[in-house]
Amino acid sequence: NPGGVSWADSYSVGGRCYCYFSASAFDHNIGDVPVATPNGSRTVRQVCEDIRTQFGEGPTEGREYYNTVQCGHGPANDAGDEDLVACPGRVDMGTDGCRTVGPCWDLEAVYSGANIVSQPGTESPTAMPTATPTTPDQCAGTLPGPCTRSC
Repeated sequence: NPGGVSWADSYSVGGRCYCYFSASAFDHNIGDVPVATPNGSRTVRQVCEDIRTQFGEGPTEGREYYNTVQCGHGPANDAGDEDLVACPGRVDMGTDGCRTVGPCWDLEAVYSGANIVSQPGTESPTAMPTATPTTPDQCAGTLPGPCTRSC
């Protein structure tokens, strides 16, 4: 049974997946797991920092919280609670959310600098608004139901 938002390692809002830098972030050895990116291998921790540097942390309103570091998708930590037979998905919906996944990390945009604009007088970039998909899609949140696409 998921432990609610205290179990969250990521969240989605506005169709983008963000890492959740909470007290339990990168627990159970997930921070050092290697991830393939367009710029070569990075650790989960590095990818999460790069996402935050590129897109900030997104709005707080409308967040959907997930157990895995990539909004219900792998990689999973080594504790077993994020395995497919456990609860990798939403942790803010009780057991009903365990199979619900959100968007994947947008690594192409993270490492290409796409959708980013620098605001004068600020140190962090601001994400440009992205278009809402016109085709109903569970993974984009425009159609109810679980996303079955993998990252």
